[in-house]
Amino acid sequence: MKRFLISFTALMLLVTACFTEAPDIIFSGGSLPTVTLDKEGAPKTFSFKATAEWTAQASDSWCIVSPASGAAGDVTVTVRAESNPVLSDRSTRIRVQSGNLYRDITVTQDKKIEIKPLSTSVEVDAEEGDFFMEVSTNVPVSARVTKGDAWISYVGVKALETHRLQFHVLANPDYEARSGEVELINQETGERMSSFTVSQKALELFQLSASETTVASKGGKFTVTVRSSMGYSISSMPDWVKQLSVKSVTKKTHTFEVEANTTPTDRSGIIVFCNESGTCVPFTVNQVGEKWPNWSKLFVHKSLIMVFTATWCGYCPRTGQAVSLAQASRPGRFEPVSIHCDGSDLQFDQYTPLLEEYHITGYPTAVVDGRRYVKGNTPADESGSITQSQDETESHYSASTAIGISSAWDGNTLNVDVDLYCKVAESHKVTVFLVEDGIVGSQADYYDGDHSDYVHDAVARKALTSVYGNPFQTDAKNTIKSFSYSTTVSSDYVKDNLRVLVYVQRQFGSQERLSDFSSEEYYVENAASVAAGKTLKPAVK
Repeated sequence: MKRFLISFTALMLLVTACFTEAPDIIFSGGSLPTVTLDKEGAPKTFSFKATAEWTAQASDSWCIVSPASGAAGDVTVTVRAESNPVLSDRSTRIRVQSGNLYRDITVTQDKKIEIKPLSTSVEVDAEEGDFFMEVSTNVPVSARVTKGDAWISYVGVKALETHRLQFHVLANPDYEARSGEVELINQETGERMSSFTVSQKALELFQLSASETTVASKGGKFTVTVRSSMGYSISSMPDWVKQLSVKSVTKKTHTFEVEANTTPTDRSGIIVFCNESGTCVPFTVNQVGEKWPNWSKLFVHKSLIMVFTATWCGYCPRTGQAVSLAQASRPGRFEPVSIHCDGSDLQFDQYTPLLEEYHITGYPTAVVDGRRYVKGNTPADESGSITQSQDETESHYSASTAIGISSAWDGNTLNVDVDLYCKVAESHKVTVFLVEDGIVGSQADYYDGDHSDYVHDAVARKALTSVYGNPFQTDAKNTIKSFSYSTTVSSDYVKDNLRVLVYVQRQFGSQERLSDFSSEEYYVENAASVAAGKTLKPAVK
Protein backbone atom coordinates (compact mmCIF):
# COMPACT_ATOMS: atom_id res chain seq x y z
CA MET A 1 0.00 0.00 0.00
CA LYS A 2 2.81 2.43 0.78
CA ARG A 3 4.54 1.66 -2.50
CA PHE A 4 1.36 2.58 -4.41
CA LEU A 5 0.97 5.97 -2.67
CA ILE A 6 4.55 7.06 -3.61
CA SER A 7 4.02 6.26 -7.27
CA PHE A 8 0.74 8.13 -7.39
CA THR A 9 2.31 11.29 -5.92
CA ALA A 10 5.10 11.26 -8.50
CA LEU A 11 2.56 10.84 -11.26
CA MET A 12 0.55 13.86 -10.09
CA LEU A 13 3.68 16.09 -10.04
CA LEU A 14 4.54 15.06 -13.55
CA VAL A 15 1.08 15.84 -14.81
CA THR A 16 1.17 19.28 -13.12
CA ALA A 17 4.53 20.13 -14.75
CA CYS A 18 3.23 19.22 -18.20
CA PHE A 19 0.35 21.71 -17.86
CA THR A 20 2.56 24.72 -16.54
CA GLU A 21 3.20 27.33 -19.39
CA ALA A 22 6.92 27.95 -20.23
CA PRO A 23 8.23 31.64 -20.39
CA ASP A 24 7.73 33.16 -23.81
CA ILE A 25 8.11 36.53 -25.64
CA ILE A 26 5.67 36.90 -28.49
CA PHE A 27 5.98 39.81 -30.99
CA SER A 28 3.09 40.88 -33.13
CA GLY A 29 3.38 39.57 -36.66
CA GLY A 30 5.49 36.72 -35.44
CA SER A 31 8.85 38.35 -36.26
CA LEU A 32 11.38 40.48 -34.41
CA PRO A 33 10.88 44.19 -34.91
CA THR A 34 13.65 46.59 -36.02
CA VAL A 35 13.91 50.06 -34.58
CA THR A 36 15.33 52.97 -36.61
CA LEU A 37 15.94 56.26 -34.81
CA ASP A 38 16.61 59.58 -36.51
CA LYS A 39 19.85 61.46 -35.84
CA GLU A 40 18.27 63.39 -32.98
CA GLY A 41 17.19 60.13 -31.25
CA ALA A 42 13.42 60.81 -31.20
CA PRO A 43 11.47 58.05 -29.35
CA LYS A 44 10.18 54.92 -31.12
CA THR A 45 8.19 51.99 -29.65
CA PHE A 46 7.76 48.27 -30.15
CA SER A 47 5.32 45.82 -28.47
CA PHE A 48 5.30 42.18 -27.35
CA LYS A 49 3.52 39.80 -25.01
CA ALA A 50 5.47 38.22 -22.17
CA THR A 51 4.24 35.11 -20.43
CA ALA A 52 6.45 35.78 -17.42
CA GLU A 53 8.49 38.52 -15.87
CA TRP A 54 10.87 40.15 -18.37
CA THR A 55 13.80 42.63 -18.74
CA ALA A 56 15.06 44.77 -21.65
CA GLN A 57 18.60 46.18 -21.80
CA ALA A 58 20.57 47.95 -24.57
CA SER A 59 24.16 47.01 -25.29
CA ASP A 60 25.31 50.66 -25.59
CA SER A 61 24.66 53.48 -23.18
CA TRP A 62 23.55 55.93 -25.90
CA CYS A 63 20.40 53.81 -26.38
CA ILE A 64 17.80 54.26 -23.62
CA VAL A 65 14.97 51.71 -23.04
CA SER A 66 11.86 52.46 -20.98
CA PRO A 67 10.50 50.56 -19.13
CA ALA A 68 13.46 48.25 -18.66
CA SER A 69 11.50 45.41 -16.89
CA GLY A 70 7.99 44.29 -16.03
CA ALA A 71 5.51 41.54 -15.22
CA ALA A 72 3.88 39.12 -17.63
CA GLY A 73 1.37 40.62 -20.01
CA ASP A 74 1.17 42.95 -22.99
CA VAL A 75 4.12 45.34 -23.07
CA THR A 76 5.03 48.51 -25.04
CA VAL A 77 8.67 49.60 -24.82
CA THR A 78 9.91 53.08 -25.78
CA VAL A 79 13.36 53.44 -27.29
CA ARG A 80 15.18 56.76 -27.61
CA ALA A 81 18.76 57.91 -28.00
CA GLU A 82 21.11 60.80 -27.59
CA SER A 83 21.82 62.89 -30.68
CA ASN A 84 24.25 61.06 -32.94
CA PRO A 85 27.55 62.96 -32.73
CA VAL A 86 29.30 61.03 -35.49
CA LEU A 87 29.08 61.39 -39.24
CA SER A 88 27.99 57.76 -39.88
CA ASP A 89 25.02 55.54 -38.89
CA ARG A 90 25.39 53.56 -35.68
CA SER A 91 23.63 50.52 -34.27
CA THR A 92 23.20 48.53 -31.08
CA ARG A 93 20.90 45.76 -29.78
CA ILE A 94 18.24 45.53 -27.13
CA ARG A 95 18.02 42.13 -25.43
CA VAL A 96 14.52 41.28 -24.18
CA GLN A 97 14.71 38.35 -21.74
CA SER A 98 12.22 36.26 -19.78
CA GLY A 99 13.67 33.44 -17.73
CA ASN A 100 16.24 31.74 -19.89
CA LEU A 101 14.55 32.87 -23.09
CA TYR A 102 15.73 36.08 -24.83
CA ARG A 103 15.21 37.90 -28.08
CA ASP A 104 17.68 40.48 -29.60
CA ILE A 105 16.22 43.52 -31.34
CA THR A 106 18.44 45.64 -33.61
CA VAL A 107 18.36 49.42 -33.15
CA THR A 108 19.98 51.77 -35.70
CA GLN A 109 20.38 55.53 -35.58
CA ASP A 110 20.84 57.80 -38.56
CA LYS A 111 24.16 59.62 -38.95
CA LYS A 112 24.74 63.24 -38.04
CA ILE A 113 24.46 65.46 -41.10
CA GLU A 114 27.29 67.96 -41.49
CA ILE A 115 28.00 70.50 -44.17
CA LYS A 116 30.62 72.87 -42.84
CA PRO A 117 33.02 75.16 -44.71
CA LEU A 118 36.60 74.88 -43.54
CA SER A 119 36.63 78.67 -43.22
CA THR A 120 33.87 81.06 -42.25
CA SER A 121 35.06 83.70 -44.69
CA VAL A 122 37.09 84.13 -47.84
CA GLU A 123 38.68 87.23 -49.33
CA VAL A 124 39.17 87.59 -53.06
CA ASP A 125 41.04 90.11 -55.16
CA ALA A 126 39.33 92.93 -56.99
CA GLU A 127 39.94 91.20 -60.34
CA GLU A 128 37.46 88.76 -61.90
CA GLY A 129 38.21 85.09 -61.29
CA ASP A 130 37.35 81.86 -59.49
CA PHE A 131 37.79 80.84 -55.90
CA PHE A 132 37.23 77.54 -54.08
CA MET A 133 35.82 76.62 -50.71
CA GLU A 134 36.75 73.34 -49.04
CA VAL A 135 33.71 71.81 -47.30
CA SER A 136 33.50 69.08 -44.68
CA THR A 137 30.34 67.06 -45.47
CA ASN A 138 28.92 63.55 -45.38
CA VAL A 139 26.01 64.19 -47.75
CA PRO A 140 25.75 65.66 -51.24
CA VAL A 141 26.08 69.43 -51.06
CA SER A 142 25.22 72.47 -53.14
CA ALA A 143 25.44 76.20 -52.55
CA ARG A 144 23.20 79.23 -52.86
CA VAL A 145 24.46 82.83 -52.99
CA THR A 146 22.19 84.84 -50.69
CA LYS A 147 24.04 88.15 -50.80
CA GLY A 148 26.15 89.46 -53.64
CA ASP A 149 24.57 87.27 -56.32
CA ALA A 150 25.16 90.05 -58.84
CA TRP A 151 28.89 89.37 -58.73
CA ILE A 152 29.21 85.90 -57.10
CA SER A 153 28.04 82.76 -58.88
CA TYR A 154 28.18 79.12 -57.86
CA VAL A 155 29.93 76.97 -60.46
CA GLY A 156 29.57 73.57 -58.80
CA VAL A 157 31.50 70.81 -57.12
CA LYS A 158 34.88 70.61 -58.78
CA ALA A 159 35.37 67.32 -60.61
CA LEU A 160 37.12 64.56 -58.71
CA GLU A 161 37.14 66.69 -55.56
CA THR A 162 33.70 66.09 -54.17
CA HIS A 163 34.13 68.43 -51.22
CA ARG A 164 35.63 71.38 -53.09
CA LEU A 165 33.12 73.97 -54.23
CA GLN A 166 33.97 76.34 -57.03
CA PHE A 167 32.68 79.91 -57.31
CA HIS A 168 33.17 82.74 -59.74
CA VAL A 169 33.36 86.44 -58.92
CA LEU A 170 33.22 89.43 -61.21
CA ALA A 171 35.78 92.23 -60.99
CA ASN A 172 35.05 94.92 -58.43
CA PRO A 173 34.58 98.18 -60.37
CA ASP A 174 34.55 100.34 -57.24
CA TYR A 175 37.17 101.78 -54.91
CA GLU A 176 35.37 100.31 -51.90
CA ALA A 177 35.47 96.71 -50.73
CA ARG A 178 32.26 94.66 -50.84
CA SER A 179 30.96 91.47 -49.23
CA GLY A 180 28.53 88.67 -49.93
CA GLU A 181 27.22 85.49 -48.35
CA VAL A 182 26.95 81.89 -49.53
CA GLU A 183 24.73 79.25 -47.94
CA LEU A 184 25.64 75.56 -48.04
CA ILE A 185 22.66 73.34 -48.79
CA ASN A 186 21.96 69.67 -48.11
CA GLN A 187 21.07 68.45 -51.57
CA GLU A 188 19.02 65.56 -50.21
CA THR A 189 16.70 67.70 -48.11
CA GLY A 190 17.22 71.25 -49.37
CA GLU A 191 18.01 72.30 -45.81
CA ARG A 192 20.36 75.22 -45.12
CA MET A 193 23.24 73.80 -43.09
CA SER A 194 25.80 76.62 -42.78
CA SER A 195 27.19 79.67 -44.53
CA PHE A 196 30.30 81.70 -45.14
CA THR A 197 31.05 85.26 -46.20
CA VAL A 198 32.88 86.43 -49.30
CA SER A 199 34.81 89.69 -49.13
CA GLN A 200 36.19 91.28 -52.26
CA LYS A 201 38.94 93.84 -52.17
CA ALA A 202 38.37 97.29 -53.58
CA LEU A 203 39.76 98.30 -56.90
CA GLU A 204 43.13 99.62 -55.82
CA LEU A 205 43.91 103.25 -56.54
CA PHE A 206 47.30 104.48 -55.42
CA GLN A 207 48.77 107.29 -57.48
CA LEU A 208 51.25 110.10 -56.89
CA SER A 209 51.03 113.37 -58.76
CA ALA A 210 54.63 112.88 -59.95
CA SER A 211 57.48 110.44 -59.53
CA GLU A 212 60.29 112.88 -58.74
CA THR A 213 61.35 116.48 -58.20
CA THR A 214 64.59 118.45 -58.29
CA VAL A 215 65.42 121.05 -55.64
CA ALA A 216 68.11 123.74 -55.73
CA SER A 217 71.17 123.48 -53.50
CA LYS A 218 69.84 126.23 -51.23
CA GLY A 219 66.87 123.98 -50.39
CA GLY A 220 63.18 124.68 -50.71
CA LYS A 221 59.66 123.27 -50.60
CA PHE A 222 57.71 120.95 -52.87
CA THR A 223 54.37 119.13 -52.76
CA VAL A 224 53.20 115.61 -53.60
CA THR A 225 49.52 114.82 -54.12
CA VAL A 226 48.34 111.29 -53.37
CA ARG A 227 45.14 109.65 -54.59
CA SER A 228 44.42 106.39 -52.77
CA SER A 229 41.43 104.11 -52.31
CA MET A 230 42.71 103.01 -48.91
CA GLY A 231 44.81 104.23 -46.04
CA TYR A 232 48.52 104.81 -46.59
CA SER A 233 51.56 106.19 -44.82
CA ILE A 234 55.10 107.35 -45.49
CA SER A 235 57.39 104.47 -44.57
CA SER A 236 60.73 106.23 -45.10
CA MET A 237 62.29 109.45 -46.28
CA PRO A 238 65.76 111.05 -46.35
CA ASP A 239 66.89 112.74 -43.15
CA TRP A 240 67.47 115.98 -45.07
CA VAL A 241 63.79 116.15 -46.09
CA LYS A 242 61.04 117.06 -43.62
CA GLN A 243 57.27 116.92 -44.01
CA LEU A 244 55.63 120.21 -43.09
CA SER A 245 51.91 119.55 -43.55
CA VAL A 246 49.20 117.39 -45.12
CA LYS A 247 46.14 119.00 -46.68
CA SER A 248 43.22 116.62 -47.23
CA VAL A 249 40.13 117.15 -49.37
CA THR A 250 39.23 114.32 -51.75
CA LYS A 251 42.95 113.66 -52.08
CA LYS A 252 45.90 114.47 -49.86
CA THR A 253 48.60 116.99 -50.65
CA HIS A 254 51.83 116.63 -48.72
CA THR A 255 54.22 119.56 -48.37
CA PHE A 256 57.91 118.86 -47.81
CA GLU A 257 60.94 121.04 -47.14
CA VAL A 258 64.50 120.20 -48.21
CA GLU A 259 67.53 121.41 -46.27
CA ALA A 260 70.31 123.28 -48.03
CA ASN A 261 72.97 121.08 -49.61
CA THR A 262 76.26 122.73 -48.62
CA THR A 263 78.40 120.02 -50.21
CA PRO A 264 79.58 120.03 -53.83
CA THR A 265 77.96 116.65 -54.47
CA ASP A 266 74.49 116.18 -55.93
CA ARG A 267 72.29 113.94 -53.84
CA SER A 268 69.13 111.92 -54.23
CA GLY A 269 66.74 110.39 -51.74
CA ILE A 270 63.48 108.50 -51.89
CA ILE A 271 60.23 109.13 -50.05
CA VAL A 272 58.34 105.84 -49.93
CA PHE A 273 54.53 105.87 -49.74
CA CYS A 274 52.93 102.50 -48.80
CA ASN A 275 49.22 101.68 -48.67
CA GLU A 276 47.44 99.20 -46.41
CA SER A 277 47.66 96.41 -48.97
CA GLY A 278 51.46 96.57 -48.94
CA THR A 279 51.87 98.36 -52.26
CA CYS A 280 54.67 100.93 -52.09
CA VAL A 281 55.36 103.79 -54.50
CA PRO A 282 58.64 105.72 -54.45
CA PHE A 283 59.02 109.45 -54.97
CA THR A 284 62.57 110.59 -55.78
CA VAL A 285 63.94 113.87 -54.44
CA ASN A 286 66.98 115.15 -56.35
CA GLN A 287 69.06 118.03 -55.06
CA VAL A 288 72.01 119.59 -56.80
CA GLY A 289 75.17 120.27 -54.83
CA GLU A 290 76.29 123.71 -53.94
CA LYS A 291 78.81 125.10 -56.34
CA TRP A 292 81.32 124.18 -53.72
CA PRO A 293 83.83 124.56 -52.53
CA ASN A 294 83.21 128.26 -52.86
CA TRP A 295 86.71 129.26 -51.96
CA SER A 296 85.67 132.86 -51.45
CA LYS A 297 83.67 131.89 -48.36
CA LEU A 298 85.20 132.06 -44.89
CA PHE A 299 85.68 128.76 -43.10
CA VAL A 300 84.33 128.55 -39.54
CA HIS A 301 87.09 128.02 -36.96
CA LYS A 302 86.81 125.84 -33.84
CA SER A 303 89.62 125.65 -31.30
CA LEU A 304 90.98 122.37 -29.97
CA ILE A 305 91.39 122.17 -26.18
CA MET A 306 93.61 119.21 -25.32
CA VAL A 307 93.40 118.47 -21.58
CA PHE A 308 95.97 116.13 -19.97
CA THR A 309 94.29 114.65 -16.92
CA ALA A 310 93.77 111.57 -14.72
CA THR A 311 91.04 110.23 -12.45
CA TRP A 312 93.46 110.26 -9.50
CA CYS A 313 94.33 113.94 -10.10
CA GLY A 314 92.58 116.04 -7.45
CA TYR A 315 93.29 119.35 -9.25
CA CYS A 316 91.97 118.18 -12.62
CA PRO A 317 88.23 118.86 -12.05
CA ARG A 318 89.01 122.61 -11.83
CA THR A 319 90.40 122.59 -15.36
CA GLY A 320 87.33 120.66 -16.42
CA GLN A 321 85.20 123.46 -14.95
CA ALA A 322 87.27 126.02 -16.87
CA VAL A 323 86.64 124.20 -20.16
CA SER A 324 82.90 124.09 -19.42
CA LEU A 325 82.87 127.84 -18.68
CA ALA A 326 84.63 128.58 -21.97
CA GLN A 327 82.19 126.38 -23.91
CA ALA A 328 79.23 128.09 -22.25
CA SER A 329 80.58 131.54 -23.10
CA ARG A 330 81.16 130.61 -26.75
CA PRO A 331 78.79 127.75 -27.69
CA GLY A 332 79.97 125.57 -30.55
CA ARG A 333 83.39 127.24 -30.76
CA PHE A 334 85.54 124.64 -28.97
CA GLU A 335 86.38 120.94 -29.42
CA PRO A 336 87.78 119.52 -26.15
CA VAL A 337 89.54 116.16 -25.85
CA SER A 338 90.65 114.61 -22.55
CA ILE A 339 93.89 112.64 -22.63
CA HIS A 340 93.93 110.44 -19.53
CA CYS A 341 97.49 109.65 -18.59
CA ASP A 342 99.39 107.07 -16.53
CA GLY A 343 97.41 105.29 -13.84
CA SER A 344 94.06 106.86 -14.74
CA ASP A 345 91.02 104.61 -14.81
CA LEU A 346 90.41 105.93 -18.35
CA GLN A 347 94.03 105.84 -19.49
CA PHE A 348 94.59 106.52 -23.21
CA ASP A 349 97.05 103.91 -24.46
CA GLN A 350 99.07 106.35 -26.62
CA TYR A 351 99.34 109.26 -24.22
CA THR A 352 103.16 109.19 -23.96
CA PRO A 353 103.91 110.64 -27.45
CA LEU A 354 101.52 113.49 -26.74
CA LEU A 355 103.22 114.25 -23.42
CA GLU A 356 106.50 114.50 -25.30
CA GLU A 357 105.08 116.63 -28.10
CA TYR A 358 103.56 119.20 -25.77
CA HIS A 359 106.22 118.96 -23.00
CA ILE A 360 103.70 117.97 -20.32
CA THR A 361 105.27 117.64 -16.86
CA GLY A 362 102.22 117.59 -14.61
CA TYR A 363 98.44 117.31 -14.47
CA PRO A 364 96.19 118.99 -15.19
CA THR A 365 97.67 120.76 -18.22
CA ALA A 366 95.53 122.11 -21.06
CA VAL A 367 96.74 123.29 -24.46
CA VAL A 368 94.69 125.45 -26.85
CA ASP A 369 95.16 124.98 -30.61
CA GLY A 370 98.47 123.20 -30.01
CA ARG A 371 100.06 126.58 -29.20
CA ARG A 372 99.23 127.94 -25.77
CA TYR A 373 99.14 126.51 -22.27
CA VAL A 374 96.02 127.34 -20.24
CA LYS A 375 96.97 129.46 -17.25
CA GLY A 376 95.15 130.71 -14.16
CA ASN A 377 94.57 130.03 -10.48
CA THR A 378 90.81 129.58 -10.69
CA PRO A 379 88.41 128.04 -13.23
CA ALA A 380 87.36 131.54 -14.24
CA ASP A 381 91.01 132.56 -14.84
CA GLU A 382 91.64 129.41 -16.88
CA SER A 383 88.46 129.98 -18.89
CA GLY A 384 89.71 133.47 -19.73
CA SER A 385 93.05 132.04 -20.80
CA ILE A 386 91.22 129.62 -23.14
CA THR A 387 89.18 132.34 -24.84
CA GLN A 388 92.21 134.67 -25.13
CA SER A 389 94.16 131.90 -26.85
CA GLN A 390 91.32 131.38 -29.28
CA ASP A 391 91.15 135.12 -30.02
CA GLU A 392 94.87 135.10 -30.75
CA THR A 393 94.51 132.15 -33.12
CA GLU A 394 91.67 133.73 -35.04
CA SER A 395 93.32 137.16 -35.28
CA HIS A 396 96.67 135.83 -36.53
CA TYR A 397 95.80 132.52 -38.22
CA SER A 398 92.56 132.61 -40.18
CA ALA A 399 91.10 129.15 -40.83
CA SER A 400 92.26 128.05 -44.27
CA THR A 401 90.94 124.49 -43.89
CA ALA A 402 87.36 123.22 -43.57
CA ILE A 403 86.54 119.71 -42.34
CA GLY A 404 83.85 117.35 -43.60
CA ILE A 405 83.24 114.03 -41.82
CA SER A 406 81.11 111.07 -42.91
CA SER A 407 80.89 107.97 -40.71
CA ALA A 408 78.82 104.79 -40.77
CA TRP A 409 78.52 101.63 -38.67
CA ASP A 410 78.93 98.13 -40.04
CA GLY A 411 78.21 96.02 -36.98
CA ASN A 412 80.93 97.01 -34.48
CA THR A 413 83.13 98.45 -37.22
CA LEU A 414 83.09 102.20 -37.76
CA ASN A 415 84.04 103.46 -41.21
CA VAL A 416 85.09 107.11 -41.41
CA ASP A 417 85.66 109.36 -44.43
CA VAL A 418 87.29 112.77 -43.97
CA ASP A 419 87.31 115.53 -46.60
CA LEU A 420 89.66 118.46 -46.01
CA TYR A 421 89.23 121.64 -48.04
CA CYS A 422 92.52 123.52 -47.99
CA LYS A 423 92.85 127.06 -49.35
CA VAL A 424 96.64 127.24 -49.04
CA ALA A 425 99.57 125.26 -50.39
CA GLU A 426 101.27 124.19 -47.19
CA SER A 427 102.36 121.22 -45.09
CA HIS A 428 99.54 119.85 -42.89
CA LYS A 429 98.81 116.97 -40.56
CA VAL A 430 95.45 115.37 -39.82
CA THR A 431 94.59 113.58 -36.58
CA VAL A 432 91.44 111.49 -36.01
CA PHE A 433 90.33 110.41 -32.53
CA LEU A 434 87.36 108.37 -31.36
CA VAL A 435 86.15 110.06 -28.16
CA GLU A 436 83.40 109.04 -25.73
CA ASP A 437 81.09 111.26 -23.69
CA GLY A 438 79.04 110.54 -20.58
CA ILE A 439 81.37 108.05 -18.87
CA VAL A 440 80.35 107.90 -15.21
CA GLY A 441 83.15 106.94 -12.84
CA SER A 442 85.44 108.01 -10.02
CA GLN A 443 87.38 111.28 -9.83
CA ALA A 444 89.61 112.67 -7.14
CA ASP A 445 88.79 116.27 -6.20
CA TYR A 446 90.78 118.29 -3.67
CA TYR A 447 88.22 121.09 -3.61
CA ASP A 448 84.76 119.54 -3.64
CA GLY A 449 85.57 116.08 -2.31
CA ASP A 450 86.18 112.91 -4.28
CA HIS A 451 83.44 111.74 -6.66
CA SER A 452 82.15 108.26 -7.44
CA ASP A 453 79.70 109.45 -10.09
CA TYR A 454 81.77 112.02 -11.95
CA VAL A 455 80.76 112.43 -15.62
CA HIS A 456 83.78 112.33 -17.93
CA ASP A 457 83.24 113.81 -21.41
CA ALA A 458 85.35 113.89 -24.60
CA VAL A 459 87.55 111.04 -23.33
CA ALA A 460 90.05 109.93 -25.98
CA ARG A 461 89.43 106.22 -26.64
CA LYS A 462 91.24 105.38 -29.87
CA ALA A 463 93.41 107.10 -32.45
CA LEU A 464 92.52 106.29 -36.06
CA THR A 465 95.71 108.04 -37.20
CA SER A 466 99.10 108.60 -35.67
CA VAL A 467 98.68 110.63 -32.48
CA TYR A 468 101.26 113.02 -33.96
CA GLY A 469 98.97 113.38 -36.99
CA ASN A 470 99.33 111.96 -40.49
CA PRO A 471 101.19 114.46 -42.68
CA PHE A 472 99.93 115.58 -46.07
CA GLN A 473 100.96 118.28 -48.47
CA THR A 474 98.85 120.64 -50.54
CA ASP A 475 100.94 121.71 -53.51
CA ALA A 476 98.38 124.18 -54.81
CA LYS A 477 95.76 126.50 -53.44
CA ASN A 478 92.13 125.37 -53.13
CA THR A 479 92.86 121.65 -52.85
CA ILE A 480 90.56 118.90 -51.55
CA LYS A 481 92.18 116.04 -49.65
CA SER A 482 90.15 112.91 -48.79
CA PHE A 483 91.04 110.17 -46.29
CA SER A 484 89.32 106.97 -45.17
CA TYR A 485 89.68 105.08 -41.88
CA SER A 486 88.15 102.03 -40.27
CA THR A 487 88.22 100.75 -36.70
CA THR A 488 86.56 98.03 -34.66
CA VAL A 489 84.95 99.34 -31.49
CA SER A 490 85.13 97.49 -28.19
CA SER A 491 81.89 96.41 -26.58
CA ASP A 492 83.06 98.31 -23.48
CA TYR A 493 82.25 101.57 -25.29
CA VAL A 494 78.72 102.97 -25.53
CA LYS A 495 78.24 103.42 -29.27
CA ASP A 496 75.62 106.14 -28.87
CA ASN A 497 78.09 108.21 -26.82
CA LEU A 498 80.99 108.03 -29.29
CA ARG A 499 82.13 110.91 -31.50
CA VAL A 500 84.67 111.20 -34.31
CA LEU A 501 87.02 114.11 -33.60
CA VAL A 502 89.17 115.46 -36.43
CA TYR A 503 91.72 118.24 -36.15
CA VAL A 504 94.08 119.65 -38.76
CA GLN A 505 97.52 121.04 -37.98
CA ARG A 506 99.17 123.52 -40.32
CA GLN A 507 102.82 124.40 -40.54
CA PHE A 508 103.61 127.93 -39.39
CA GLY A 509 105.61 128.42 -42.54
CA SER A 510 106.18 132.09 -43.11
CA GLN A 511 103.53 133.08 -40.58
CA GLU A 512 104.50 134.65 -37.28
CA ARG A 513 105.18 131.94 -34.70
CA LEU A 514 103.10 132.69 -31.59
CA SER A 515 103.47 129.61 -29.41
CA ASP A 516 104.61 128.37 -26.02
CA PHE A 517 106.47 125.60 -27.88
CA SER A 518 109.37 127.13 -29.80
CA SER A 519 110.44 123.74 -31.10
CA GLU A 520 107.09 122.97 -32.73
CA GLU A 521 106.55 123.68 -36.41
CA TYR A 522 102.76 123.12 -36.43
CA TYR A 523 99.71 124.58 -34.73
CA VAL A 524 96.09 123.32 -34.75
CA GLU A 525 94.32 125.25 -37.47
CA ASN A 526 90.82 123.79 -37.17
CA ALA A 527 88.83 121.06 -35.41
CA ALA A 528 85.43 119.39 -35.78
CA SER A 529 83.52 116.41 -34.42
CA VAL A 530 80.36 114.44 -35.20
CA ALA A 531 78.48 111.59 -33.52
CA ALA A 532 79.73 108.20 -34.67
CA GLY A 533 77.59 106.97 -37.54
CA LYS A 534 76.58 110.51 -38.60
CA THR A 535 77.75 113.03 -41.19
CA LEU A 536 79.13 116.53 -40.67
CA LYS A 537 79.24 119.09 -43.47
CA PRO A 538 82.09 121.62 -43.67
CA ALA A 539 81.24 124.76 -41.74
CA VAL A 540 81.36 127.97 -43.80
CA LYS A 541 80.20 131.51 -43.11
